[in-house]
Amino acid sequence: MAVRRKLSRAPHRILAGAPLAGLARNVADRIPVPVVDGVASATRHAESLAAMGLANARDGSFAPPPEKDWAGLPPALARLVGRAG
Repeated sequence: MAVRRKLSRAPHRILAGAPLAGLARNVADRIPVPVVDGVASATRHAESLAAMGLANARDGSFAPPPEKDWAGLPPALARLVGRAG
């Protein structure tokens, strides 16, 4: 009963991590606050970002990192990653 009392004061619960995916729908009727499935939430978020058709970041912390020196790469691997020559 103490756990239920503590949960009733929480605004919501997030069950995070891939091992807990799908658990929210199984326990939602036993927990007195909204339960969010972290994996389902992240998937919906990614889908909404893709649907918005946003361009990739070109600057800032989400921009691709600068190219690195590939000196000493074996020729076969250099061809595979497009760095031959």
